[in-house]
Amino acid sequence: YGHEVSLSRKGKRERGQMNPADSHQHPLIIGLTGSIGSGKSTVSALLRELGATVLDADFYAREAAEVLKGEICAAFPEACAGGFLDRRKLGQRVFADQEAKRRLEALIHPYVRRRMAAILGYRERVEELREQLQAIESLAEGTPSPKPLLDGREVMRLLGLEPGPKVGQAIAALLEAQAIGEVQSRTEAASFLRDAFGEDKGRMS
Repeated sequence: YGHEVSLSRKGKRERGQMNPADSHQHPLIIGLTGSIGSGKSTVSALLRELGATVLDADFYAREAAEVLKGEICAAFPEACAGGFLDRRKLGQRVFADQEAKRRLEALIHPYVRRRMAAILGYRERVEELREQLQAIESLAEGTPSPKPLLDGREVMRLLGLEPGPKVGQAIAALLEAQAIGEVQSRTEAASFLRDAFGEDKGRMS
């Protein structure tokens, strides 16, 4: 097994430091492989110090051995006793028999790939959200936060609502209408909310 390493595409080369300001860039994914004792763990530790996210396939393989213990014991009963998996006996079996090794890998590898894909997918989503947030902050920089023409209490009285998420939905819609110039006064705001969220509209679904 090897390591999957996620790095920022932009990084400072000076003094071997990554640039935290560039961490919002889509990550560069690299695979770090090598035989036993080749230095994978050492290189991974160095990359982690530079700000990389390191996914250790060896760790997920060990995790798979626990999660899939039942399936492994069914396939290799000689490596199990009393419900416990003897990793030493399992290793002796698979390293002496290529067909047994392939059967074990058919159990372990899909699990490892799923775990790494799930983590990478989560990380990519976090990066997307971070970029969206930065875009919003950039647009809002130097601009006062907009205020609704009607506050929460006025919206509740107007629509007969109790405190809750529906009030937030109404205020969000009002702010959007204000932003595009559809609503420019308190009277227009009240009319807009009645039309959009009044009793005849089923209020808010």
